[in-house]
Amino acid sequence: MFIYAQRPEATACASYDVWNKRMGRVVRRGCKGIALPDAGENSRGLRYVFDIEDTVSRDGSRRPYVWEYLDEHTEPVTAALADKYNITDESGLAYQLEAIAQELAAGYWEDHMEDILASVPGSFLEEFDELNIEMAFRDAASVSTAYALFSRCGLDPSEQFSQEDFMPVFDFNTLDAVTALGTAVSENSEQVLRQIEITVKNRGLKVLIKNPYASVNKQIILKGAVEYAFDASDSDIGNITRMDNALERLPEELEKTKASLENIKQQIESAKAEVGRPFPQEQELKNKLARIAELDIALKMRDDGPEETTGRSVPSFSAEEITR
Repeated sequence: MFIYAQRPEATACASYDVWNKRMGRVVRRGCKGIALPDAGENSRGLRYVFDIEDTVSRDGSRRPYVWEYLDEHTEPVTAALADKYNITDESGLAYQLEAIAQELAAGYWEDHMEDILASVPGSFLEEFDELNIEMAFRDAASVSTAYALFSRCGLDPSEQFSQEDFMPVFDFNTLDAVTALGTAVSENSEQVLRQIEITVKNRGLKVLIKNPYASVNKQIILKGAVEYAFDASDSDIGNITRMDNALERLPEELEKTKASLENIKQQIESAKAEVGRPFPQEQELKNKLARIAELDIALKMRDDGPEETTGRSVPSFSAEEITR
């Protein structure tokens, strides 16, 4: 909320130390940071973050992955959100995001009611009773969270909200009150956007954990029409890196599989052609099989007894004829 108010075009923000030490990027001299309330336990001041456009790369620097929501992501994203929050998308993604924002705002109030009430003195909320403070917070938090979700997913908030919907936000007019509201909006929107990001990055694959409570043989499984499994590490960052590596290999593995399938198809066609092709010695084989049948009959007649019992004369064959 604070970032959008100061730099609506910002896409990826982090502190000076994160850009410099973890990402290996340099913040441009003279760039003005984006001021955010410091919600630390022992701090009531401001902290500053910088957008990626305020930085320049250097040798070995990293650029953060900035995901983009596309129409093709709608089905897997809405399914993932329905699975996580038990809120369906029967009326569309916009309705689903708004309903999730309302549910998260209500849950946040239950978990942080005392902190929120403690931030009220001096604000326009000061004369409200607890029930009205709760309603004001839930309205302000849900509409602000939904606005953030809409904006990040490329939806037009103006089609869903009017200016009157944002009026509760103006009651949080002190640093403490707006910090409490901003923290709620940030945490709630982050968890939803993180789920969307995972789904977008995983191309709609579900992420499952095999043996989650085991100390060994723990695996992460990316499941779609088929499964891709890899060993899990003890580090969240390590797991994300391994997941990214697995996803980056998918196109290459897909091409290998396609090539193997094409090779198998060619082998099948070659086998079909061989089956339909005439056998070069087919007639010779038939003649020899007929000759073998005659010899079998003759040998059986000899074994059955003298020729008087049959009334027929039994032909005799030389060893050379039998061999032929």
